[in-house]
Amino acid sequence: PISTNLVDIMWADKPELPKDEIFFLKLEFSGISLQEKLIKVREMIKKHGATGLVVAGLDQIAWLFNLRGSDIDNNPLFYSYAIVTDDKVSLFVEKEKLAEEAVHNLKGVEIFPYTDIFDRLKLLSKSSEDIKIITDSVCSWAIVEAIGTENIVEEYSPITVLKLTKNSTELDGMRNSHIRDGVASVKFYSWLERELVENNMSLKISESEAADKLLEFVMEQKNAVGKSFATISSVGPNAAVIHYSPTKGSDSLIDLNKIYLVDAGFQYLDGTTDMTRTWHFGTPTAWEKECYTRVLKGFIKIDDLVFPSGTTGYVLDPIARMSLWEAGIDFRHNTGHGVGSFLNVHEGPIGIGVKPYFNDFGLEAGMVVTNEPGYYEDGNFGARIENVCIIVDKETPHNYGGTKYLTLESVSLCPIQTKLIMPSLMEPREMEWLNNYHKLVWEKLSPHLEKGSYEYEWLSRNTASI
Repeated sequence: PISTNLVDIMWADKPELPKDEIFFLKLEFSGISLQEKLIKVREMIKKHGATGLVVAGLDQIAWLFNLRGSDIDNNPLFYSYAIVTDDKVSLFVEKEKLAEEAVHNLKGVEIFPYTDIFDRLKLLSKSSEDIKIITDSVCSWAIVEAIGTENIVEEYSPITVLKLTKNSTELDGMRNSHIRDGVASVKFYSWLERELVENNMSLKISESEAADKLLEFVMEQKNAVGKSFATISSVGPNAAVIHYSPTKGSDSLIDLNKIYLVDAGFQYLDGTTDMTRTWHFGTPTAWEKECYTRVLKGFIKIDDLVFPSGTTGYVLDPIARMSLWEAGIDFRHNTGHGVGSFLNVHEGPIGIGVKPYFNDFGLEAGMVVTNEPGYYEDGNFGARIENVCIIVDKETPHNYGGTKYLTLESVSLCPIQTKLIMPSLMEPREMEWLNNYHKLVWEKLSPHLEKGSYEYEWLSRNTASI
């Protein structure tokens, strides 16, 4: 096999690795120390009959060491590798990037230059005849070759599995960060509606300008760090492009007579957010209202669902589509994905969708997923509603066979526009859910807004019972 990286040979203007600071994420946000995490990781390594673990996933490394950086846009990650064995833990990163507090909290960790990983793996593979190192799908062939194919155990990384279930500190952080995120969203949407409707700014505010304004409101909030992905700010036909991202200068102007869809997420020291809302600031058509309502019905069915512990997201996905299927329409993306805790906004391998790997892990209490059905009509409009949800235990009258049951707790907090709803399609239980959700939004967010202010009154109007 070719041992030289041909891409490196051809890439003449390859940039240097980023030198941004790597900081320690305090226990008030992470909840569990490196030492406690190592105990659990080593237990899982032994269960797989292995002697060590090589870590190439940047989110895994950030989670294990309680460190965060900024090498990757919108993700608090840093270029690095790690090795965990029974008696050693090694971090491969440029030491000068580590903040003083980060170094202090890495006692007992061997720190090597980033590029030393391959030589260290070769030495490790020769240290014993019984070496068995866990590698996962994130590991490159270069890593596998350095260890030796005869010395690897192909499994999900124990870290991937452990970080799926958030600890109580992380869950509290997700709830709290979403309250602040909701306050910023209310300030943004109330501002936008006022500009479009009252100040005659229709066709004068661009999609990019609106996205920048939302970020401005978010960065006013406590513990805000930045975006968790490029904001999808999309009007009319652009809203039908599922992963649309506006480009300044060539983006569209927001028209109050067209649907406006915003899918935005942000990073806070205590959580990661991802929320979509669809709005019409003028008069929607009957077809737009029907499509939006069918999306909402699927959204509510997932949020209101009670299901046995261990059920996979692969099984739940069709429930979000049933109302759409009744009209002969559908959407071409998963219903939901896992979410990290001040980590990747898309955190595998759990989710709600038809990808085969969603069957690999059952859903359990403490995991965090999104619920985001939609509908997209090319060249016309798109509609999507999305909340981040914590999977929680559900008390049921009976527990047949000792089965535990689960449900979703929506932590995203922002009104769902009722103007776009077609009431004749809604069932009484769905209307009850919507009113209860809006009551929760009002109770959680209104104390953080100035009483009598425009955004306070806007929130009051948009959470009123229907």
